[in-house]
Order: sequence, then C-alpha cells, then structure tokens
Amino acid sequence: MAYHSSDLTTYRCRLTPVTAADAPFVFRGLSDPHVVQYFPAHVRFQSLEEVLEKQMTFYAKHAADQTGLLWV
Repeated sequence: MAYHSSDLTTYRCRLTPVTAADAPFVFRGLSDPHVVQYFPAHVRFQSLEEVLEKQMTFYAKHAADQTGLLWV
C-alpha cells in the first residue's frame, strides 16, 4: 500500500503532512512541560535545532518507510 502525501480536507478542517516548515510548531509543543508530561521521557526538546535533528527526521523516516504519516 502506498501512502499519499496530499492534504486531507473536510468542511471544518484541513490537515497537511508534517514538513520541516512545521518544526517551530513541533518545538513549541514538545518543549512545553504541560504537553510532554504525557509523552515518553526521551520526547523532550530544548532547542529548535534539536527538533530538526531528531523529531523531524523521525517523521520523515516514517513517511519514507511508509510506516506512518503525521499531520498538522
């Protein structure tokens, strides 16, 4: 089964695949103590560069391996 990277749109919502341009928003969420308290301990980021290096690479690998898609 091939994954498609197009937008998913409904009347009230539009989801797009995660890209490197979303890194600042990912950082904002994954550096917030109130958010990450529900995540495993290794999902804590102190800088945007760390998010780009680790989390965005994680997302891209899942998309490339067709093991998962993440949307924003």
